[in-house]
Amino acid sequence: MNVMYAKYGLQGPRFACLPDLNGYRLCKQNTAGLVTLDLKKELAALILPGFTLHITVPTFGFTDPLLDYAPVPYFAIPLSINGYVGDDKNLLAAKAEAWGVDITGSRYPLLRNHQHKIDYDLIHHRTKEPVLFTTLLAISYVFYADQLAQGTKACDNLTGMMEFLLCYKASRPMNFSVQVKNEQGQEILARDLCYYPSADAPSKATFSHDETIDCRVQLGDPFNYFRSRWVCDLQSKDNTLRLTYHAGLSYASTRELLEHLIPKESFFRQFAHSHSKHSTKNCYDRYTQYQTIYYEHILSSILDQSLPLMALQAFFNPDAHKEPLLEKIHGHWDDHDKAVFKPSKRLVTLEAFVDAVDELIALRDPLLNAKLHVPLKQEGEVFECVGVNVNLEDKEGHWCTIGGMPTSERATSQNVAALAKALNKDNYWRQSRK
Repeated sequence: MNVMYAKYGLQGPRFACLPDLNGYRLCKQNTAGLVTLDLKKELAALILPGFTLHITVPTFGFTDPLLDYAPVPYFAIPLSINGYVGDDKNLLAAKAEAWGVDITGSRYPLLRNHQHKIDYDLIHHRTKEPVLFTTLLAISYVFYADQLAQGTKACDNLTGMMEFLLCYKASRPMNFSVQVKNEQGQEILARDLCYYPSADAPSKATFSHDETIDCRVQLGDPFNYFRSRWVCDLQSKDNTLRLTYHAGLSYASTRELLEHLIPKESFFRQFAHSHSKHSTKNCYDRYTQYQTIYYEHILSSILDQSLPLMALQAFFNPDAHKEPLLEKIHGHWDDHDKAVFKPSKRLVTLEAFVDAVDELIALRDPLLNAKLHVPLKQEGEVFECVGVNVNLEDKEGHWCTIGGMPTSERATSQNVAALAKALNKDNYWRQSRK
């Protein structure tokens, strides 16, 4: 399906085009990403051929035609309008004009060359803008009134509607800005339509145990969370035991690591050094008022995984892995973050340190799965597992607790020596007897 999505991405051959009937049916299989807008008012206002319908959709994460790292579009792509989809025999009727809204708020047409790639030299010559910034915050699709009665009929019950597809999972509400303009470009109708993503299935945690306790949590969107804490209570005839497992770094601490790895001042110093004085694109060295906006967007995009960390390797601090520098960073972190980050302080190369940071950002499995080794006072002691809770923290620092349900009833261990060995490893377990 990613190949299909890439076809409609920024540099895909069908960017800003309605799919044909076969492509439409294929895209509609992703019902979770389907957005349907009621545009009866706007379509009724398109009374003359020169009138235009403008639909602006926000981008999610890092969207940049010059640095197009992801094949999946991080924005909504149009599927049908007024009950029609595209017709390969009449591509012009299926294609909208596309405009970008860049990180500075400027708006310009996303013109394409003969290779169907967005071409900023063409854009520069057309707009006569002295400088263009290529990182986009929104994309506008523009349809002409005389387009909307052409194409291949999709389905009768969508007359007056427009369908979009989100190729990524939406985690928050998003606004679609809709306008109708006359032939002179004057706005005659405008409104915002808010899309609310469907609720995920209820989250749940489960655990099973024998010689170890295996814990798992199922979430609709695990990428909302950055760290977790598992708490397991066990009861034997004579003892109560609590085991705690920590995984992941907080969003704030991970962001500090990125600021340390990619310092803002050196980032723009290198940017200016490599940037041509005659360039008309992304002149952050000349327009310093946009530097903070761009830098913040870069870091946020790495953390939401829409921009690979290694895409910024030219800007890495070569001394970022050195322990004296790292000591200054994590002094104010809480015990959870200090424990999880501890092995990364001992890495001897920058490459190993970058890999460790990348894993903390990209890997969610350690947050959602835990394996507990039950320490026993003597061989053969039997513990009843009376409960497991997982606490998850999002980027804002809010914690939620999910209670675990057992899939088996008893925990035993026959190998105290193996357990002692496990507890001596850097696996961030803490245990306490009440």
